[in-house]
Amino acid sequence: MAFLGSECQELKLQNNSVKDYSVDAVLGAAGLNSVQVLALVAVFAALNKSDRAHKALAPLHSENSDHGLIGWFWNTLNSDISEDIGIDGQVVIRFCNLAFKFSLFGSLVACALLPVYFNGEGDQEGLQRYSIANFSEGSPTFWCVVVAAYLQTGAYMFLMKKEWENFIDMRHRHFAKR
Repeated sequence: MAFLGSECQELKLQNNSVKDYSVDAVLGAAGLNSVQVLALVAVFAALNKSDRAHKALAPLHSENSDHGLIGWFWNTLNSDISEDIGIDGQVVIRFCNLAFKFSLFGSLVACALLPVYFNGEGDQEGLQRYSIANFSEGSPTFWCVVVAAYLQTGAYMFLMKKEWENFIDMRHRHFAKR
């Protein structure tokens, strides 16, 4: 049993010696990824301006309206989804919209937690200071993280309930047409 205890202590020491990544490296990676996303969106928008490419990318969308660089994105968030695509296509699009809403809410919760993590009682440095690792054991501010997790879960349950109600309505309309 003592062997197991020393093994755990050794693992703990090894785990504490993990090097912290610098903020510069993370910001550099975020910048590079942002440039790549913008380039891909620009290519997609340029392709979407061509009538031939637009027919290939969106065959059921008859008009090629110009709503700017990301006009296609706003069209996907439109709640009036065409029934021409069938119930499966409608469910996929609505699921993607649900994931977007859930991710947006989670991002806002994460941004709200950053000051809580930064002001934790721990002695972490670098990026570790902006994580839950900056809390000392038994920290009272840990409850903020628990509340945030419950808020995130509640938001997901609310969004799923609304989506389920919408799905039931779509299903009834689909079978009523048959």
